[in-house]
Amino acid sequence: MPRLVANVNIRDGLLKAGEMLSTVTDDQGVAINHIVLVTDGLNGCSPDVTSPLKCNHAKDNYLYSATGYKQYNPPTGTGMLGASIPSAVNYLAQEKVRLHVVLTPTKQVKPHEILRASIDNPGKCMSQGEAAGHKLPFTDSGEINDTTMADYEAYRVFHHPSEMAKYAYQTGGNFLPLRPSCCAMAGACDAAALKQIMEDACEAKHTQLFAAGPTALADPDQNIVTLAPYTDSEGRFFCDPDNRTFAQQLSGFISGILSDTPFRLAASKDEIQ
Repeated sequence: MPRLVANVNIRDGLLKAGEMLSTVTDDQGVAINHIVLVTDGLNGCSPDVTSPLKCNHAKDNYLYSATGYKQYNPPTGTGMLGASIPSAVNYLAQEKVRLHVVLTPTKQVKPHEILRASIDNPGKCMSQGEAAGHKLPFTDSGEINDTTMADYEAYRVFHHPSEMAKYAYQTGGNFLPLRPSCCAMAGACDAAALKQIMEDACEAKHTQLFAAGPTALADPDQNIVTLAPYTDSEGRFFCDPDNRTFAQQLSGFISGILSDTPFRLAASKDEIQ
């Protein structure tokens, strides 16, 4: 969890960054504004009837950080709008600001992607872009478990923080679940061999679903590949199949954002001096 003094307010942080970017003028009309949010996805702010927004380490706040992700239209008078992250994401989408989310692991949050068979490329596993194109969920955002337990570390809230991936996609941004190397998690492995094992498993699933009919491949409940020990029984991939360190994953993510963005030289070095 965030440190007790952190009082994380993701919604207000996104709104402030969006407002700062909205003041930037571009006479060519080609600039693309980006926000890169590095977070465990747990919001330390929750609504309160007597105080519209309170931020602290109270148990209820962290529970709200999970359930509140889906509060697009909070009930009137509850104060929920104050802590609604989707309201900030809607603002960013309106302002054409791309939100890129890096979800970091903690004891409570397990960043992941769902391992799926590719629809468009038989023999391959599905990419984020393909999943978004077919409107298939690429993370699991099911219900919370064990919310009645007193110990924060007993909560299983990583499902709802994975809603952060949807927010990135909504704004045209990208999602990076920071995960340990698959080979490191398994103790040892051949990286190239692991990639082939993954693709073989995805190809087998594609063949199975293709035989079942044209709609089976696009069924989000059927098009899931499990591959122990790298995924759980729900197909959640908890390790990086490219066997990169955290630093390598983040560096590649930022490089990808920059490579998709056109830059225009505003002033020469001599002019700046």
